[in-house]
Amino acid sequence: MFRRGWIKDHHGSGGTLTWSRGSEQCGSIGYTYMLLDDHDPTLTLNFTRTPNGREPETIKQVIQLAATKPEYGGRRWWMICPANGMRVATLHLPPGGDRFASRKAWRLGYHSQRIAGRDRPFEALFKLQKKLGCSEVAPVVCTGSRLG
Repeated sequence: MFRRGWIKDHHGSGGTLTWSRGSEQCGSIGYTYMLLDDHDPTLTLNFTRTPNGREPETIKQVIQLAATKPEYGGRRWWMICPANGMRVATLHLPPGGDRFASRKAWRLGYHSQRIAGRDRPFEALFKLQKKLGCSEVAPVVCTGSRLG
């Protein structure tokens, strides 16, 4: 949020983030932040979720923030995971989740951790094809008969 200019150090303000699927808006989240001093810096998230056909519920979640001073100068802001107290750069709200928390708190794996060993060469191929702007096409593998 800092990199995109949505949050500024030594300020307090807020806004709304929205996202779309195709051309249709499918979600939004309101946020406010208070970074005026080093005492109790917070990011407050306001959002609505509708759990499995039940009535929508409005959620207000306060996230504590912490700053570190990198060797190259300035300040680096982190979020404190509300579930386990870890200092993290990203919080997640997985499908079916009710609050934002760290990847570790939600026990979320990385994509690379879910790939079987035999599929790793194909993943590398798909990554290269995407980088080159090609469509992802798996090579055809023929087995059984020999020519020649």
